[in-house]
Amino acid sequence: MKKYYYECQQIDQKIFQVASNCSGLMFINQNSFTIYVNNFPLLAGATLVLDPQNANDIDTSVYSISWGSNSGNLNIFKRIYLR
Repeated sequence: MKKYYYECQQIDQKIFQVASNCSGLMFINQNSFTIYVNNFPLLAGATLVLDPQNANDIDTSVYSISWGSNSGNLNIFKRIYLR
């Protein structure tokens, strides 16, 4: 069994891209408006979980974040496996 840890990142409307480099990713929109992750609408209060089937898979994607005209924060949790 591989060991892992979680990293939490909070980004604001000034950041438009997020590199994953992890084996599990969760976006949490705690705002009162929709945020877009790679053009996927993440509604207010919603969570988007991207979790690979195989724990050995590492997501190296760069995710595009769209804020519209609102300002706020987006919470991101990453599961990172130790080597």
